[in-house]
Amino acid sequence: MIETNILKKEWHLVTIEFEDGEEVEVKLSPSFWRGCPELRTAHIGKWMLKKGLAPWPKRDLPSLFLEPIDVRKFKLHIPSIMNE
Repeated sequence: MIETNILKKEWHLVTIEFEDGEEVEVKLSPSFWRGCPELRTAHIGKWMLKKGLAPWPKRDLPSLFLEPIDVRKFKLHIPSIMNE
């Protein structure tokens, strides 16, 4: 799950940067703001599989952290390994 307090409802698109510097643009769907705060792209899904975050147990979504690095641009982190 993504914390939504750093995102603005007027944004329809954000850029996500991964630890390797690769970037992907992600649309923020209307359901994002109605209690389903998921950033959905195939690239993020593959990244989550690679990191062992998917699939996850029912009702036990992994927590991810978005670090603001520019306007509408964020670096994606796994909280447990942010300080490694």
